[in-house]
Amino acid sequence: MFMTFAVENTPKGTKYVTEMHSAAACNTELTNDRLVKHALVMSDFEVVPSLSQPIYEDNLEGANDSIDFDF
Repeated sequence: MFMTFAVENTPKGTKYVTEMHSAAACNTELTNDRLVKHALVMSDFEVVPSLSQPIYEDNLEGANDSIDFDF
């Protein structure tokens, strides 16, 4: 269970209250536990989408000739 509520909003920011009960705390194993990812976002971790296939530098050759990469 994961709940987040905006409880206060001012020009300086928004205050949130979050309540979370993980599956692990209930001795339950989820196949795709997304609650952990939600908790990380609430702890100010940046979201980075996963890649379906790895990207290799060799595959990029010539694809971005207009961009000057500084390796």
